[in-house]
Amino acid sequence: MADSALACAMLAVLVAGLAAAGAARLARYCAALTDLREPEAELWQLLPALRTGDLVLFVGAAGPSVAALAAGTFFSHAGVVVRPGGAGRAWISETTPAAPLMHAGRHRLRHGADLAPLLVRLSNYLGRSYVARLRPPLGRAQAARLEAEARRLCGEPYPSLARLAGALCGWPAPRHCFQHVHHLLRTAGLPVGAEPGPVAACRAVCALPGRRLGGRAFGPPRRLAWGPAGAEKAAGPPSPR
Repeated sequence: MADSALACAMLAVLVAGLAAAGAARLARYCAALTDLREPEAELWQLLPALRTGDLVLFVGAAGPSVAALAAGTFFSHAGVVVRPGGAGRAWISETTPAAPLMHAGRHRLRHGADLAPLLVRLSNYLGRSYVARLRPPLGRAQAARLEAEARRLCGEPYPSLARLAGALCGWPAPRHCFQHVHHLLRTAGLPVGAEPGPVAACRAVCALPGRRLGGRAFGPPRRLAWGPAGAEKAAGPPSPR
């Protein structure tokens, strides 16, 4: 009886500690969301300069994701710009659960890895979106490797919560959004290190802006603002996938 009471007491302390830690992280996140004064860029002016390998970061309208809270990061989702040939329509390579908050207008996102029209995707996103440009941009061969891998990954499933929990224990699982981004950058030849787990990938990708990667570096994330031109029409060239 005493052992049972002690176990219950220890469990209650553990639950209370986890709740307190979660509340503290959520408070820090809300403070960052309120206090951050990020530079803004009008997407219509920035778009012509975007190239394959540029980083797209998101802050969800519904608050931080589980991964963002676990990692203690500000951004809750990420993708990579894909722009074959450095001109024409820009796309975003990402992996998502295809939830209602993560749609792309008439372009129906797959559950898992996909390529979506960048402007359509961003114009339908209900939270905040940011771009961190890679300077200097990827070389032609590096960009081609990233683009080919982004096409190959289309349809790869998004991990369930159970698979993510298993990944924390070292079990194989599909890539989370930050792992997807890390993998693409690594495929392009950027020195981002060995492929990490979900939480470590979240921290690693969110730390890329300002970090030197050989002779390259990602610039500071610039929050995207919408100008008077409105969102791009969903109609356009076929997907590069």
